[in-house]
Parts: sequence; C-alpha cells; structure tokens
Amino acid sequence: MEENRQQNIGILIGSLNGNVMSQHINPTTQNGNEEAETAASPIHLSKNVGVKLDFIRVMYAWYECGKITDANGGKLSKKDYFEALSKAFNIDLSNYNNLLSTSMGKSSNYGKQTEIFDMMKKKIEDIFNSK
Repeated sequence: MEENRQQNIGILIGSLNGNVMSQHINPTTQNGNEEAETAASPIHLSKNVGVKLDFIRVMYAWYECGKITDANGGKLSKKDYFEALSKAFNIDLSNYNNLLSTSMGKSSNYGKQTEIFDMMKKKIEDIFNSK
C-alpha cells in the first residue's frame, strides 16, 4: 500500500458542463512531507441540501464499477480517491464512508438511495431526445 501511495496519482474529473480538469497528486515528496502538486480547483459543489451525499453516492458507485485507476493503471485506494475528489471539488470528503453508511442505515428506502441515479438517467435521456 505504501508503494501505491508513493506513486503519482492521476485522476480526470469531468464536470457536468463538459469542462475537464486533471489533478495529479504526489502524496509523498522527496523530503517525506505530504503535499499536493496542484493549484486550487475552480470547481465547487452546490451548497444545496443533500448534494454532498449524492456526490458521494455517485462517485462511490463510479469507483466500485472499476472506472478509477492510479496514474499507472493500478488499483487506487478509496481513501486516495476521495482525497483527490476533496481537492478537486474543494470539499471535505474525509468522512465519506461514515456519511454513506449512516444514510444507508437510516430508515430511508432504496428509492431514496438511488434517486440521484434516476435523476441523472432522466437528464441524459432528455438531452439525448432533444437532439
């Protein structure tokens, strides 16, 4: 795992408006200090209620579908993945696992857990059908 953390991690993140940014993180520099090799990201999540949890759901599913690798094509840890997303979207996601677990443990039903995916599917269908 330590070897994996020392590799440069590259993640491409596409925003909904089609802009793409590349963020490369080198968790350990030559002197052993942790440091990000990137400027502040211009991307921010909406402050609307529920957006952060929906973002975690979507990005967690993306990860679990095997769509994310490190810069060398290897397996990226969830911790490193969510750290990179935190930097890219200027939001604290250090508690992503607790938020996800808590939301699934509540009395909310399956429909509430998947609502964001239904919204995304509907939006892409609308976009596709408008052309």
